[in-house]
Amino acid sequence: MLDIQAMLTEATEAANAAGTKWLAEAKPKYAVFSTDLFGRRTSPDTDYLLDLCGGAYLTFRDKRSSAYKAFKKAGEIRSEYSATIDIDHKFRGRQEHGLAVVCMQAAKEVLERHGLSGQILLKDYID
Repeated sequence: MLDIQAMLTEATEAANAAGTKWLAEAKPKYAVFSTDLFGRRTSPDTDYLLDLCGGAYLTFRDKRSSAYKAFKKAGEIRSEYSATIDIDHKFRGRQEHGLAVVCMQAAKEVLERHGLSGQILLKDYID
């Protein structure tokens, strides 16, 4: 029997720790500023991005598996279409691709240690 809440709590804590570490070590990679249609700056303010915009999520490899069905019954599937597992880490609203990947990788490792090895996929995208 899977203790889904305990697994997700541990996975969320691991994602939070990995995200905190990533942010502490991240350096600005891209300068962002406003321009007109001809590429001339329209404001002196420059902002910085720590990484490309994007995200990552965990999904079940097979929606027919007993683990997927248990997560779904517990209400921990965010999207039934994509079988996305609901990992509610504190950096979820941020848009840095690298941050999302390290958070989800940490959560995936926890879930795999709890018996879901080979059943979880980490998917990522760049906006």
